[in-house]
Amino acid sequence: MFEPTTLTLRLRRRSETGATEVRLSGVAPSVPPPRTICRLLAILAAWNQGPVRVVLSVDGTNEDTEWALRWDDGLQWLGLHQVDLHLEVRGFPGTMLVGHER
Repeated sequence: MFEPTTLTLRLRRRSETGATEVRLSGVAPSVPPPRTICRLLAILAAWNQGPVRVVLSVDGTNEDTEWALRWDDGLQWLGLHQVDLHLEVRGFPGTMLVGHER
């Protein structure tokens, strides 16, 4: 059973540029519906004035693969200009860029 936790949005001013550093951490109970993913990333892309880099981090198990596919389904709602999607397999260096044909 999922125990609710606090999602923390940490905003910090970068002293050298005056820009805002953004970090979101915590544990969410599930993969949100595709429209919710779309709204969240569209807002972040507009604020960022460019695509948001999303990294799906998996360990290669069937459960992780199914989880990543649910996120991928939700992310397909977005235009390619809003998201830069990468797949990270834990235990292997780097990430792979994941693209969708539209």
